[in-house]
Amino acid sequence: MLPEPQRTEVRRLLIDYVNWRIKASQKIWLNEAVRQSEKIQGQLWDQAVAAANSDPHSIQVGLFVQTLNEVIDLHTKRVTAALRSRIPLPVWIVLFGVAILSFIAMGYQGGIKRTSRSLAVFLVALTFAGVLWLVVSLDRPGEGLVRVNQRPLIELRDMMENSNR
Repeated sequence: MLPEPQRTEVRRLLIDYVNWRIKASQKIWLNEAVRQSEKIQGQLWDQAVAAANSDPHSIQVGLFVQTLNEVIDLHTKRVTAALRSRIPLPVWIVLFGVAILSFIAMGYQGGIKRTSRSLAVFLVALTFAGVLWLVVSLDRPGEGLVRVNQRPLIELRDMMENSNR
């Protein structure tokens, strides 16, 4: 609903933005995708300013500016969660320290009792490994088994590109 020439440029920028957001799910593209996304946000903001200058009382331009602000805020939250809010090193040290001490204690107890390895010890070790693996995967989304499905963004991009024709 933006006036021309902003409409065409904003559409092109939004398609580029979605393409970079899709690439951000791949670790090799993450830093470049964040940089490009922020660059495109600046270009979108320039288009919003130009549209607002051409018609300062336009409801459509006001809604576009509000929505663009939400996109920028959401981007900031995603970057903060994915890159800047990692589990601190002392927490990792304690977590692995507890796991190591637990294994040492199980081995010590098994040595005192002079028993062979039981299935319970194996299951406890497997559980510890599974929990540590899950914590690492949750701390580093996109690098482990925990991945966000990018299908909605891909479908959005396809819809935007098809409506452009």
